[in-house]
Amino acid sequence: MSNRIPRETYTLVFMVLASLIIQPLGATEGEGPLKLGDSASEIAIEGWLQKPEGEAGTLKSLEGKVVVLEFWATWCGPCIRAIPHLNELADQFQGRSVQFISITEEERHVVEAFLAKKPIHSWVALDKDDSASLDYRIRGIPTTVVIDAQGAIQAVTRPKKLTREVLEKVVDGQPAGLPNVQSRSLIREILEKALEGKSAGSPTTQSFEGRSGSIQAGEDPLAARADAPDPLFQILVRPSSEASPEYPSRTTRSASRLTILASDVKSILLNLYPQTAPRTIYEGEPPGGDYDVIASAPRGSRDLLESSLRRIFCASVGIRATEERRELEAFVMTVPNELGTGLVRTESESGSSSLSIGDAGVRLKFSGLPMRSILRGLEAHLGAPVVDDTGLDEGHYDLELNFANEREAALEAFKAATGIEVRREKRTIEALVVRPVSD
Repeated sequence: MSNRIPRETYTLVFMVLASLIIQPLGATEGEGPLKLGDSASEIAIEGWLQKPEGEAGTLKSLEGKVVVLEFWATWCGPCIRAIPHLNELADQFQGRSVQFISITEEERHVVEAFLAKKPIHSWVALDKDDSASLDYRIRGIPTTVVIDAQGAIQAVTRPKKLTREVLEKVVDGQPAGLPNVQSRSLIREILEKALEGKSAGSPTTQSFEGRSGSIQAGEDPLAARADAPDPLFQILVRPSSEASPEYPSRTTRSASRLTILASDVKSILLNLYPQTAPRTIYEGEPPGGDYDVIASAPRGSRDLLESSLRRIFCASVGIRATEERRELEAFVMTVPNELGTGLVRTESESGSSSLSIGDAGVRLKFSGLPMRSILRGLEAHLGAPVVDDTGLDEGHYDLELNFANEREAALEAFKAATGIEVRREKRTIEALVVRPVSD
């Protein structure tokens, strides 16, 4: 009997071998998939919502309870669709030794606004530094991790797979019996089937039916499978579907991930480059339409991810973006003898800002930020670059502005609150210049 691999499996075998070889290279020591039965890592959470006063919010404090960690985000359609199921489970186990914790990397005001419209029946953890997601090897959401009463990991799954029956098993001290979605065994299974010469249409390769086992160039053979391993390094740019309640125009980022949904080119560039809109010059109209940008990278690869993403996005939409020094009309800020009472120096370094726009106008709030960050945040509302000649290089400040949604009103509110003097003049400023790519 011939040991040759059938012709229709050549491409499949190559793609699988590439996955087996490349995937470990992106992971640093300790970044393999979670193993069922291992002790769960402690969670270090920066902020909480819906956690009762006095609760520590640590796994140590929850010893003796089954803990369900749900990694999710407000922009994630599958996460949102899973909320009713998880709420039902949380209600069924209310009063028992089970604690549900929903973990997101997003800002507090984003999550609070979401919960006001779509309640979640659990504690909500704000993992703003991405530490919990990194410790639990989360590369795709939603992901559900179940920890038993002894602190051991019993399941790494998707929320729909976690049923009442499965959770009852864990409460009773039994294994959950669910496959680990982080396991790479699926790739090995496909490789073994290919080497055995299984034709398309077998249980392992049924997604390739009608293609004689071949794979088109640029196609991911595992993409259609729910149990496929998550990529270690990913950059995806595609035309966007129409925005909807389950697919809104949103942006969320963490140390090693970025997701932008249903956004135009100008909005996306503002997220990829440090320049604000007033510091961005367009020499020709950018392409129209909305796009999705989804990117993730291993721990410690942020600089590589950002530089790669800028180049890939610009190439995808046919533009060139370069950082250049240009002479622009700017607002120059200087400090008089005395600052206004609205600018409050604080010991806090929380470093947050929030914006709300309603019928009454605009509310812009800065908390625990250095002056340079406050002035940069003000640029979009003034419509021109801001030059910081205040000399307030040290310290952090709180500032709240309320004004009509007009540039002149924003400037007057700022001057009244801070006492800072403002004048208009031309300055040479670092700008982002965007041009269409020549044929």
